[in-house]
Amino acid sequence: MLWFSEWSKFYNKNKVKKKSSDSVFGIVLIELCQEKKKNELYTLSFGSAHSYLLKIADLNFGLNLAEKLLSENTIDNKTSKFIKQSKRRSHTNYRENYYVTSEIGESNEGVSGKISLNKKFKNLLLYKYKSSMGFGVAVKVTNKEYTPLQMIELVAEVNYMNEYLEQKISLPRILYLPKNNANERNIYDLNTKIKKDLLNKQPKSALVSYLESPGDLMIDETFIKISYNRKSENISYDLTCIQNFLRQFNSNELEIEKVKVKINESSNNIELLRILDFSTELKDEFYCIFNGRWAILNASFNDYINKEIKKVNNVVEIDSRYDLTNQVLLDGNKIRESKPDQYDKNVEYTEYQYNIYFQNKFNYTLLDRKKDHKPAAIEIADWYCAQTEQLIHVKIGNSSDLRYCINQSLQGSQFLNDNPDILSVYSIKKSEKATILFITKLTNIINKDGKADFSNSKSIYLKIELIEWFDKLASMGFTPKIILARDKRRDRIKLAK
Repeated sequence: MLWFSEWSKFYNKNKVKKKSSDSVFGIVLIELCQEKKKNELYTLSFGSAHSYLLKIADLNFGLNLAEKLLSENTIDNKTSKFIKQSKRRSHTNYRENYYVTSEIGESNEGVSGKISLNKKFKNLLLYKYKSSMGFGVAVKVTNKEYTPLQMIELVAEVNYMNEYLEQKISLPRILYLPKNNANERNIYDLNTKIKKDLLNKQPKSALVSYLESPGDLMIDETFIKISYNRKSENISYDLTCIQNFLRQFNSNELEIEKVKVKINESSNNIELLRILDFSTELKDEFYCIFNGRWAILNASFNDYINKEIKKVNNVVEIDSRYDLTNQVLLDGNKIRESKPDQYDKNVEYTEYQYNIYFQNKFNYTLLDRKKDHKPAAIEIADWYCAQTEQLIHVKIGNSSDLRYCINQSLQGSQFLNDNPDILSVYSIKKSEKATILFITKLTNIINKDGKADFSNSKSIYLKIELIEWFDKLASMGFTPKIILARDKRRDRIKLAK
């Protein structure tokens, strides 16, 4: 153990204790004293000490430094996880001088590469370091020739670079908040925020349609079981029903993190937070619920999403002609009943009546529930507009419903891209325009000036999936578009006889 023999010279030999161990490790604490500034505490870890330090380390330190020392073309290795359904995790090695960029929804966990410094730093150890340097929670330097004094000098150089260098690249990332004493107050405040939102008449929270772990589960259940404080109910998988259950309890005493739900008979109870989609700000930091745990979004992650969502906002229009009222549904139902040979008489869901009404009003081709193509399980669209040659998917609801529609639109577009002649089954020549019509009561995605802005959404999943939808459709040659309309129904009506 070379590091032990070198560092032991700093200590009184009478105080050095030795014992046999299969796992040898060492930690050196270095405090940098600075005039008029807060002292900084660094650690050097040897052997297996790194795993112990993770509990107390600044989780952003390593990658924050990487953003200042690396360039896009000097990264040689990257490990990432993803907040989206299409990809979970990746580990990528890059060719020399390859220009590395981040994907939407990517959270960088570790990078390595050769650092590049200005010549004014030519006398520093960091400038002379030519090997690949690793960055994660910590900074990994591989050089067995460094003496202890040089390593202390290196710590001082790293501290200077971290404090004074400007950020050169962006490494978006999301980090779980460890459940420890240091984060106890923040987690309490965040739980209070989501509890107040759930008890609000117009909540910004939404339900997820997909559980990542354990076992990757699509949630397509109609009913769930919810329980808290020895009381349980079977309710619809609907945010309003969950809100009504929570309102039975004293809001000041309600501990939202202890509310449990059971998705189906074969599943175990899980925390309500596992099925919620919500993001918020606290003390100038961005947080979101991810797999039921609070996670912090670094500035690069949040800035990247808000920059990319602007291109989605550019293809959004608000069209009051598609506003949903009770009369629209009543008229759509009358049309359905008057033409039993043309429409499915046993279908009761709201969107079918809505689709029938506007199909007749605007002379669209109705594709909802059409199964003449193979495989019929893939829905191509709800309408086709011959005048504009666009396929339109329709969805009524909130953020989780829109996310479901985004997935439908992606699947339908990919299917058409792979089978370009399939539309001839419905006497449709071609369509290179893919549109989503979203009818909602949500108010936060429409600004006071009447313009749509999805950056206001509290759903980090929704924003990521919208950007991914836009990019994928554009790459397949489709022109993406979103139409927003308002759900103006005061009361829900049941159309079935």
